[in-house]
Amino acid sequence: MNTIYAVVKFTHSDKLIPAVERLESCKDVESWDAVEGQADLVLLIRSQSGGVSDAVRQLDGVKRVSAYEVLNGEECASTPKPLPIRAYLLIDTAPEQQETVRKAILALPGTLSCVKVRGGCDLVALVKGETLSALKQTISRKIRLLDGVLRLKPHYAFNIKQL
Repeated sequence: MNTIYAVVKFTHSDKLIPAVERLESCKDVESWDAVEGQADLVLLIRSQSGGVSDAVRQLDGVKRVSAYEVLNGEECASTPKPLPIRAYLLIDTAPEQQETVRKAILALPGTLSCVKVRGGCDLVALVKGETLSALKQTISRKIRLLDGVLRLKPHYAFNIKQL
C-alpha cells in the first residue's frame, strides 16, 4: 500500500467546503485537514495504485496538487481526535543530515509523525501544540533552527466545521 501526503490549493476559497464533502466518500483519503498558508488542504492518502487519485485531481476548483510520497513504508499519523492545534511541516534538509533532522523532530514533545518523502521536499512532519503561539514557538525555536534544516513551510490546520 502506498501512502501519500497531498497538498491541495484551490482557485477560490468557496470551493473548499464542497471539495471536503466529496472527499468524505473517497475511500483512498484516510484523513484531511484544512490549512492556511500556501495551500488549502492536506490529505493523507493510502492506496493500492499509488499516486493521487483522479477523484482528488478532479475536485471543482483545484488549482494545484503537490504529492509527497512517503518512503520506506514509514508510519504516518492520522489527525488525532479530539483535534489538537497542529501543523504540517514540509521540510527541506541537507542530504547528509536528513535522518538526523528526522530523529530530532521525532524526539520533540508534540511530534505526531515525521516521515521521509519524495516529491518536492525531504520530510513531512505533523506536530501539535497546546496553543497556536506555543506551536509557532516550537517550530521557529526548535525545528527551524535544527542543524540541517534548509527550508520549512508550515501549514497550520484548522477545524473547518467551526467556520
